[in-house]
Amino acid sequence: MRIVNPSLRKVMQRSQAGEMCIEVQPATYGGIAKKTILFGAVTILAAILSVVLLNVAFAKQDAQLLTVVLTGALLCAIPMIVVSLVIAFRPDTVKVLGFVYSLLQGALLGVLVFFVDSYYPGIALAAVLGTLIVFVVCASFNKMLEVRVSGKFVRIMLIAFASFIALELVLMLLSLFVPNLQALFTVYLWVQLLINICCIFYATVLLLWDLQTAEDIVNGGADKKYEWIVAYSLVTTLVYLYIQILELLLRLLILFGRRN
Repeated sequence: MRIVNPSLRKVMQRSQAGEMCIEVQPATYGGIAKKTILFGAVTILAAILSVVLLNVAFAKQDAQLLTVVLTGALLCAIPMIVVSLVIAFRPDTVKVLGFVYSLLQGALLGVLVFFVDSYYPGIALAAVLGTLIVFVVCASFNKMLEVRVSGKFVRIMLIAFASFIALELVLMLLSLFVPNLQALFTVYLWVQLLINICCIFYATVLLLWDLQTAEDIVNGGADKKYEWIVAYSLVTTLVYLYIQILELLLRLLILFGRRN
Protein backbone atom coordinates (compact mmCIF):
# COMPACT_ATOMS: atom_id res chain seq x y z
CA MET A 1 0.00 0.00 0.00
CA ARG A 2 1.29 3.46 -0.87
CA ILE A 3 0.64 6.13 1.77
CA VAL A 4 1.93 9.67 2.09
CA ASN A 5 5.59 9.55 3.06
CA PRO A 6 6.02 11.38 6.42
CA SER A 7 9.58 12.41 5.58
CA LEU A 8 8.51 13.85 2.23
CA ARG A 9 5.74 15.77 3.95
CA LYS A 10 8.32 17.29 6.30
CA VAL A 11 10.49 18.25 3.34
CA MET A 12 7.50 19.93 1.71
CA GLN A 13 6.62 21.86 4.87
CA ARG A 14 10.20 23.04 5.44
CA SER A 15 10.54 24.06 1.79
CA GLN A 16 7.34 26.11 1.86
CA ALA A 17 8.42 27.76 5.12
CA GLY A 18 11.81 28.68 3.63
CA GLU A 19 13.67 26.80 6.38
CA MET A 20 16.01 24.86 4.08
CA CYS A 21 19.61 25.82 3.50
CA ILE A 22 22.26 24.59 1.11
CA GLU A 23 24.90 22.50 2.88
CA VAL A 24 26.84 21.19 -0.12
CA GLN A 25 25.09 21.81 -3.44
CA PRO A 26 21.54 22.88 -4.30
CA ALA A 27 18.96 20.37 -5.50
CA THR A 28 18.28 20.37 -9.25
CA TYR A 29 15.69 18.85 -11.55
CA GLY A 30 18.48 16.93 -13.28
CA GLY A 31 19.64 15.45 -9.98
CA ILE A 32 16.12 14.35 -9.08
CA ALA A 33 15.64 12.86 -12.56
CA LYS A 34 18.91 10.90 -12.39
CA LYS A 35 18.11 9.45 -8.97
CA THR A 36 14.57 8.61 -10.06
CA ILE A 37 15.98 6.75 -13.06
CA LEU A 38 18.39 4.87 -10.77
CA PHE A 39 15.63 3.69 -8.43
CA GLY A 40 13.39 2.93 -11.40
CA ALA A 41 16.13 0.96 -13.16
CA VAL A 42 16.73 -1.22 -10.08
CA THR A 43 12.98 -1.88 -9.83
CA ILE A 44 12.67 -2.77 -13.53
CA LEU A 45 15.77 -5.00 -13.55
CA ALA A 46 14.54 -6.88 -10.47
CA ALA A 47 11.14 -7.33 -12.11
CA ILE A 48 12.74 -8.59 -15.34
CA LEU A 49 14.88 -11.05 -13.37
CA SER A 50 11.78 -12.42 -11.61
CA VAL A 51 9.96 -12.83 -14.93
CA VAL A 52 12.96 -14.54 -16.56
CA LEU A 53 13.40 -16.98 -13.66
CA LEU A 54 9.69 -17.81 -13.66
CA ASN A 55 9.75 -18.37 -17.43
CA VAL A 56 12.73 -20.72 -17.05
CA ALA A 57 11.04 -22.59 -14.19
CA PHE A 58 7.84 -23.11 -16.19
CA ALA A 59 9.68 -23.98 -19.41
CA LYS A 60 11.82 -26.61 -17.70
CA GLN A 61 8.98 -27.63 -15.37
CA ASP A 62 11.42 -27.16 -12.52
CA ALA A 63 9.23 -27.25 -9.42
CA GLN A 64 12.16 -26.55 -7.11
CA LEU A 65 13.23 -23.39 -8.95
CA LEU A 66 9.62 -22.23 -9.15
CA THR A 67 9.16 -22.72 -5.41
CA VAL A 68 12.37 -20.85 -4.61
CA VAL A 69 11.49 -17.89 -6.86
CA LEU A 70 7.89 -17.58 -5.65
CA THR A 71 8.82 -18.00 -2.00
CA GLY A 72 11.65 -15.49 -2.28
CA ALA A 73 9.46 -12.94 -4.04
CA LEU A 74 6.57 -13.30 -1.60
CA LEU A 75 8.91 -13.02 1.38
CA CYS A 76 9.99 -9.63 0.01
CA ALA A 77 6.75 -8.13 1.36
CA ILE A 78 7.84 -8.22 5.01
CA PRO A 79 11.25 -6.51 4.61
CA MET A 80 9.60 -4.03 2.22
CA ILE A 81 7.33 -2.82 5.01
CA VAL A 82 10.24 -2.60 7.45
CA VAL A 83 12.48 -0.75 4.98
CA SER A 84 9.72 1.70 4.02
CA LEU A 85 9.08 2.53 7.69
CA VAL A 86 12.79 3.10 8.33
CA ILE A 87 13.03 5.41 5.32
CA ALA A 88 9.87 7.26 6.34
CA PHE A 89 11.25 8.19 9.75
CA ARG A 90 14.96 8.24 8.87
CA PRO A 91 15.08 9.81 5.38
CA ASP A 92 18.87 10.03 5.52
CA THR A 93 18.95 6.22 5.02
CA VAL A 94 17.25 6.45 1.62
CA LYS A 95 20.58 6.56 -0.25
CA VAL A 96 21.09 2.90 0.66
CA LEU A 97 17.70 1.56 1.70
CA GLY A 98 16.03 3.15 -1.32
CA PHE A 99 17.86 0.69 -3.55
CA VAL A 100 16.99 -2.19 -1.22
CA TYR A 101 13.32 -1.21 -1.37
CA SER A 102 13.44 -0.85 -5.16
CA LEU A 103 14.98 -4.31 -5.47
CA LEU A 104 12.31 -5.89 -3.25
CA GLN A 105 9.37 -4.16 -4.92
CA GLY A 106 10.77 -5.07 -8.34
CA ALA A 107 10.93 -8.76 -7.41
CA LEU A 108 7.30 -8.71 -6.26
CA LEU A 109 6.22 -6.71 -9.28
CA GLY A 110 7.85 -9.22 -11.62
CA VAL A 111 5.85 -12.10 -10.14
CA LEU A 112 2.62 -10.13 -10.44
CA VAL A 113 3.33 -9.14 -14.06
CA PHE A 114 4.30 -12.71 -15.02
CA PHE A 115 1.05 -14.31 -13.86
CA VAL A 116 -1.25 -11.53 -15.05
CA ASP A 117 0.40 -11.37 -18.47
CA SER A 118 0.24 -15.17 -18.77
CA TYR A 119 -3.55 -15.04 -18.68
CA TYR A 120 -3.95 -11.80 -20.62
CA PRO A 121 -0.90 -11.22 -22.87
CA GLY A 122 -0.13 -7.55 -23.40
CA ILE A 123 -1.99 -6.29 -20.34
CA ALA A 124 1.24 -5.48 -18.48
CA LEU A 125 2.45 -3.31 -21.38
CA ALA A 126 -0.94 -1.60 -21.58
CA ALA A 127 -0.65 -0.73 -17.88
CA VAL A 128 2.81 0.75 -18.54
CA LEU A 129 1.31 2.94 -21.26
CA GLY A 130 -1.50 4.00 -18.94
CA THR A 131 0.98 4.91 -16.21
CA LEU A 132 3.06 6.97 -18.65
CA ILE A 133 -0.04 8.84 -19.81
CA VAL A 134 -1.02 9.70 -16.24
CA PHE A 135 2.55 10.82 -15.48
CA VAL A 136 2.71 13.08 -18.55
CA VAL A 137 -0.69 14.59 -17.76
CA CYS A 138 0.29 15.22 -14.12
CA ALA A 139 3.64 16.74 -15.14
CA SER A 140 1.86 18.99 -17.66
CA PHE A 141 -0.72 20.10 -15.10
CA ASN A 142 2.01 20.81 -12.57
CA LYS A 143 4.28 22.73 -14.95
CA MET A 144 2.04 24.47 -17.47
CA LEU A 145 -1.25 24.87 -15.61
CA GLU A 146 0.47 25.23 -12.22
CA VAL A 147 -2.02 22.91 -10.51
CA ARG A 148 -1.15 22.85 -6.80
CA VAL A 149 -2.13 20.25 -4.21
CA SER A 150 -2.46 21.49 -0.64
CA GLY A 151 -1.33 19.48 2.34
CA LYS A 152 -4.87 19.64 3.73
CA PHE A 153 -6.29 18.09 0.56
CA VAL A 154 -3.69 15.30 0.67
CA ARG A 155 -4.61 14.57 4.30
CA ILE A 156 -8.29 14.41 3.36
CA MET A 157 -7.46 12.03 0.52
CA LEU A 158 -5.36 9.91 2.87
CA ILE A 159 -8.22 9.65 5.37
CA ALA A 160 -10.69 8.77 2.61
CA PHE A 161 -8.31 6.20 1.14
CA ALA A 162 -7.62 4.62 4.55
CA SER A 163 -11.39 4.47 5.15
CA PHE A 164 -11.90 2.67 1.83
CA ILE A 165 -9.20 0.13 2.68
CA ALA A 166 -10.56 -0.38 6.21
CA LEU A 167 -14.08 -0.87 4.84
CA GLU A 168 -12.86 -3.41 2.30
CA LEU A 169 -10.92 -5.34 4.93
CA VAL A 170 -13.93 -5.40 7.28
CA LEU A 171 -16.21 -6.61 4.48
CA MET A 172 -13.70 -9.31 3.53
CA LEU A 173 -13.58 -10.54 7.13
CA LEU A 174 -17.36 -10.43 7.49
CA SER A 175 -17.77 -12.34 4.21
CA LEU A 176 -16.08 -15.32 5.90
CA PHE A 177 -19.05 -15.54 8.27
CA VAL A 178 -21.81 -13.98 6.13
CA PRO A 179 -21.96 -15.85 2.78
CA ASN A 180 -24.13 -13.16 1.16
CA LEU A 181 -21.29 -10.65 1.43
CA GLN A 182 -19.01 -12.83 -0.70
CA ALA A 183 -20.94 -11.64 -3.75
CA LEU A 184 -19.31 -8.22 -3.30
CA PHE A 185 -15.95 -9.78 -4.22
CA THR A 186 -17.05 -12.48 -6.67
CA VAL A 187 -20.20 -11.28 -8.47
CA TYR A 188 -20.46 -7.50 -8.15
CA LEU A 189 -17.21 -6.56 -9.82
CA TRP A 190 -18.38 -2.98 -10.16
CA VAL A 191 -17.80 -2.57 -6.41
CA GLN A 192 -14.16 -3.54 -6.88
CA LEU A 193 -13.96 -1.33 -9.97
CA LEU A 194 -15.16 1.64 -7.93
CA ILE A 195 -12.51 1.01 -5.27
CA ASN A 196 -9.91 0.60 -8.01
CA ILE A 197 -10.80 3.93 -9.61
CA CYS A 198 -10.61 5.64 -6.21
CA CYS A 199 -7.14 4.15 -5.68
CA ILE A 200 -6.00 5.43 -9.08
CA PHE A 201 -7.31 8.90 -8.26
CA TYR A 202 -5.49 8.78 -4.93
CA ALA A 203 -2.26 7.71 -6.67
CA THR A 204 -2.66 10.58 -9.14
CA VAL A 205 -2.97 13.07 -6.28
CA LEU A 206 0.17 11.60 -4.71
CA LEU A 207 2.00 11.95 -8.01
CA LEU A 208 1.00 15.61 -8.26
CA TRP A 209 2.18 16.06 -4.68
CA ASP A 210 5.55 14.45 -5.46
CA LEU A 211 6.06 16.61 -8.55
CA GLN A 212 5.09 19.70 -6.58
CA THR A 213 7.57 18.76 -3.84
CA ALA A 214 10.33 18.33 -6.43
CA GLU A 215 9.60 21.79 -7.81
CA ASP A 216 9.48 23.38 -4.36
CA ILE A 217 12.77 21.96 -3.10
CA VAL A 218 14.54 23.13 -6.27
CA ASN A 219 13.00 26.60 -6.21
CA GLY A 220 13.38 26.79 -2.43
CA GLY A 221 17.12 26.17 -2.57
CA ALA A 222 17.05 22.86 -0.70
CA ASP A 223 20.22 20.83 -0.31
CA LYS A 224 21.06 18.17 -2.91
CA LYS A 225 20.58 15.37 -0.36
CA TYR A 226 16.80 15.88 -0.55
CA GLU A 227 16.83 14.72 -4.17
CA TRP A 228 17.07 11.12 -2.91
CA ILE A 229 13.87 11.12 -0.89
CA VAL A 230 11.90 12.88 -3.64
CA ALA A 231 13.17 10.41 -6.26
CA TYR A 232 12.32 7.47 -4.01
CA SER A 233 8.81 8.81 -3.45
CA LEU A 234 8.28 9.37 -7.17
CA VAL A 235 9.26 5.79 -8.03
CA THR A 236 7.12 4.20 -5.31
CA THR A 237 4.15 6.33 -6.37
CA LEU A 238 4.58 5.34 -10.03
CA VAL A 239 4.83 1.64 -9.11
CA TYR A 240 1.70 1.92 -6.97
CA LEU A 241 -0.11 3.71 -9.81
CA TYR A 242 1.03 1.02 -12.25
CA ILE A 243 -0.31 -1.77 -10.04
CA GLN A 244 -3.67 -0.04 -9.68
CA ILE A 245 -3.99 0.54 -13.43
CA LEU A 246 -2.99 -3.09 -14.05
CA GLU A 247 -5.64 -4.25 -11.60
CA LEU A 248 -8.27 -2.03 -13.24
CA LEU A 249 -7.48 -3.39 -16.71
CA LEU A 250 -7.58 -6.94 -15.35
CA ARG A 251 -11.01 -6.43 -13.80
CA LEU A 252 -12.34 -4.85 -17.01
CA LEU A 253 -11.09 -7.81 -19.04
CA ILE A 254 -12.70 -10.26 -16.63
CA LEU A 255 -15.94 -8.29 -16.65
CA PHE A 256 -16.24 -8.01 -20.43
CA GLY A 257 -14.92 -11.54 -20.88
CA ARG A 258 -17.81 -12.87 -18.87
CA ARG A 259 -20.28 -10.93 -20.96
CA ASN A 260 -18.82 -12.35 -24.15
